Amino acid sequence: MSFLDEIGTATRTGLTPAAKVKAHARPFIRCMGGKWRLREQLDGFLPRRSTYVEPFIGGGAMFFHVHATRRPARVVLNDVDTSLMHLYAEVRDRPKELHAEADALMRRYVEAPEVTYYALRNEWNWRSRSPALNLMLRATCFNGLWRENADGKMNSPWRRDAKNNLVTLERLLACSAALAGVSLLNASFEDVMQETADALVYCDPPYVDAETKYVAGGFSLDRFIDLLKACAEAEARGCFVVMSNHDRPVVRDLVGVYWPTAVVSTIMAPRSINSDGTRRQKVPEVVVCSPR
Repeated sequence: MSFLDEIGTATRTGLTPAAKVKAHARPFIRCMGGKWRLREQLDGFLPRRSTYVEPFIGGGAMFFHVHATRRPARVVLNDVDTSLMHLYAEVRDRPKELHAEADALMRRYVEAPEVTYYALRNEWNWRSRSPALNLMLRATCFNGLWRENADGKMNSPWRRDAKNNLVTLERLLACSAALAGVSLLNASFEDVMQETADALVYCDPPYVDAETKYVAGGFSLDRFIDLLKACAEAEARGCFVVMSNHDRPVVRDLVGVYWPTAVVSTIMAPRSINSDGTRRQKVPEVVVCSPR
């Protein structure tokens, strides 16, 4: 990936080594469609390769799982969301400082939660986009889910029952240890996948035809088609590619046209984003992968 610039240094000094971290690394933020509760089901689709690539890192559930179970020699994580990738870089390179800065914001928050939340959300949208503020807002927004409007402004409402839900320093240190030496990129999935060969590539793009867009711009069917083409091309270069998405007829139809060699399977995914707990249920997802 010679032409892609990495975020941060990908090297760290003076931080807690992985052997001394007590907590297990797991996602430090929540994202729409996160795969933490599906990691065991998805595990069976992921062969061992020395290089692991995720073009849509999101909350990082599968990365942290692969790190714990396979320890690939080289890892490349990417997302088009610049602020998200800067947050990952801070967790990797400055976990203690990041937590201290976010904790200072939380101390302001607990004095007057609702007023402070909206004031800090305005600060994010119009002035400062620091990783610490990013982390703090994710801890106190409704359902822990980050939303943006069409102008790219964060518009998640306040979480009324939020107190101090900031991720612990122990977890950040565990995540930092897992991210040590990982290449973090902020590029399009095409750029990342075009430079990838002989790797395990796991793609967890935004859901196709989702009713709600959680990031400005969403993910159109045209972009989904572009992704399927990129998956087929990466497979032709020797990669083993796995992609998960909603189980929708349009998804299956497009896979058949633009990635015809792929094998399509179904798993059941728990969903818990509905504000009405009685309407939370398991829904089918497709797992599309290269033939073994």
